[in-house]
Amino acid sequence: MRIAAYLAGLGEIGYSKIFLTPEFGPRQRLFMVMTEMELEPDPIYNGPPLCNRCMACVRECPGNAINPHKTVKVTLAGHEVEWGEFDPYKCLWAFRGAEPAKEGEKGYYIEGRDDFKPSPYTPFYRKPRNVFTHGEAICGGRGCIRACMLQLEKRGVIKNKFINPFRTEKPWLVDWSDYDPNDPRAR
Repeated sequence: MRIAAYLAGLGEIGYSKIFLTPEFGPRQRLFMVMTEMELEPDPIYNGPPLCNRCMACVRECPGNAINPHKTVKVTLAGHEVEWGEFDPYKCLWAFRGAEPAKEGEKGYYIEGRDDFKPSPYTPFYRKPRNVFTHGEAICGGRGCIRACMLQLEKRGVIKNKFINPFRTEKPWLVDWSDYDPNDPRAR
């Protein structure tokens, strides 16, 4: 979908592989309508660069899902486009509030698995059961959306801005280092 949006001239693909527009930065959802109607094509976006490769997305991603050194390059309508190599599985587990247990450590965060523990940004000692068939956002796009938005806002490169700064305080974390999953109070 992001490639279709790029080819439609709506914006650019940032280092995090998130689609960015000059109006909203990373804050939009993309949809497509298929038609046989003849349309005049819009030019590829060539405005001021939105992503300046500041790597805030890489630094802030709790799952380390965006590789800071390896990239993916594609040619789209004669334009070379590049983004950081992305690991969807690392993103999936971080999105749910998990982080891999260290070697020799037994995880308890995800029911039926012993390879994940709670990450410092989840308020839950165990992953909540699904209430719906989807939607388990614990991470909330800390790197790919929120850190990016903060940088775009600071640089003044997006049109739609908040009245107050997007983030005014340091993101919170939970210290799970002394948590004992066998403690009866944890159940």
